Amino acid sequence: RREDVLGSQFQAYDHVLNDFPLAISEAEDDELDALKTSAPETWMQRKIDSWQRIFEVDWQGETYSLARGDEATLQGVLWQLPLSCARRTRR
Repeated sequence: RREDVLGSQFQAYDHVLNDFPLAISEAEDDELDALKTSAPETWMQRKIDSWQRIFEVDWQGETYSLARGDEATLQGVLWQLPLSCARRTRR
């Protein structure tokens, strides 16, 4: 079922994997860069908070780090796949 799938923007996911903030504009990127040395705890929290943006699959804002919804490459994951949905299995 669609509601069981967690979708995210594939290209933006590398920000999380590489421990980078996911800025949505050049201005925010510059601001976060300045915070990294002047206020590291604030930078860390803002970086972690920014990662939630990878789940904005219908993004309609600036295309700085995120693609617009109709241009984004999406990926989806399931917590579990019921056996009833499997066509065949192998050992």
